[in-house]
Amino acid sequence: FYALLIKNNFPTGYRILCWNCNHLEHLREINYKGLTDNERI
Repeated sequence: FYALLIKNNFPTGYRILCWNCNHLEHLREINYKGLTDNERI
């Protein structure tokens, strides 16, 4: 679900996930991979 938000509107999806700072680095990693590992979020 969150991955879809990131794909469709990255800034909004990123803000939604900001509550969990542990995810921020992982999100950047996923973004570099073209969001292929979105199931890991």
